[in-house]
Amino acid sequence: MLELYVIHNNGLLLYYHAFVHTVNLDEHLTAAGIAGIQSLLQEIIQSPSGLSSLSIGEINIMFAHGECFTGVLITKRAYRVLLAKIKDFVELFQIVLGPDI
Repeated sequence: MLELYVIHNNGLLLYYHAFVHTVNLDEHLTAAGIAGIQSLLQEIIQSPSGLSSLSIGEINIMFAHGECFTGVLITKRAYRVLLAKIKDFVELFQIVLGPDI
C-alpha cells in the first residue's frame, strides 16, 4: 500500500495517510484530481456508480464509495483482500463520521 485518501464528493480531502512516501505531491490537489477524473469517467460512461478500480502502469487505484465520500487506496498490486479492506474502512468511516460530514 502506498496511500489512502477519503475524498468528499465535492473533491475536498477529508482524510489522508501515506503508508510509503513516494513523491512530494500536494495531497489536496491529488484528491481533487482523483475526484475530477472519477466524475469525468462517470459522466462519459453514464454510470450512476463510481469507479471500483483503475490501473496505471505499476500503480493500482481502488475505490469504495460512501454516501457522500469515496475511499481511495493506491497500491502497487491489486489484491482482492485490499479492495475488501477499503470497502470495510469506508463502511466504518460512514458509521463513525458520516453524520458529521
